[in-house]
Amino acid sequence: MMTLDDTKLTQGLAGLLARINEGADAGLVEVSDLIETTDTQTDAYRGQSGATRASTLAAPLDANYASKAASAFNVAASLLTGFSGHDGKPLSEESGVTLGPHEKGVMLTNFTDYAENLERDAAGEKAHIGPTIAETALPATQLIAGFIKSEVEG
Repeated sequence: MMTLDDTKLTQGLAGLLARINEGADAGLVEVSDLIETTDTQTDAYRGQSGATRASTLAAPLDANYASKAASAFNVAASLLTGFSGHDGKPLSEESGVTLGPHEKGVMLTNFTDYAENLERDAAGEKAHIGPTIAETALPATQLIAGFIKSEVEG
């Protein structure tokens, strides 16, 4: 009976997977910047306090996400403190998004308690998150694929 030593094959595949993950991670950072920039430049709504736009965050759901979210929340809180144009408040709550051990993602959000209203009131007339995702989906996918390709090709 012939035996096959697949050690090199297994090591090669593990190395390839590591490079794919590194490319995806780098791509997610760039994609986050694209998504956040697109969303903050929306003309779908006209802000009053500036808190929704200034607290907009698009970031990879990784170990750094919580500190980025806390910073964005603090921005909303500082802009709404003493603001009397409306009764909006800063808001931070769990998204309910949970990634599995091999999943990656980007969260687009902002930290005001009235931001959800922008998405749904007046038949979505002031919606910005959904349209931002629609506008950036293809370029984001292409950007991540490019980072993975560059990493794999070395």
